Amino acid sequence: MRSEKEKMLAGDFYNANDKELVREREYARELTFEFNNTRPGEKRKKEEILRRLIIAKCSCRRKSL
Repeated sequence: MRSEKEKMLAGDFYNANDKELVREREYARELTFEFNNTRPGEKRKKEEILRRLIIAKCSCRRKSL
């Protein structure tokens, strides 16, 4: 049986309240908040936060392939 995440990535109906999906959304929100609240001169910190977001997105896609 496919996970809710696999269904979502395939464009099928899925349960958005699935624990895995909720956890990943919360993680992305935390990183986005952290990014938006860094000082303009903290370029390295912003780059690191973006890397973490990109890695999270890529690892999500790899799991479902």
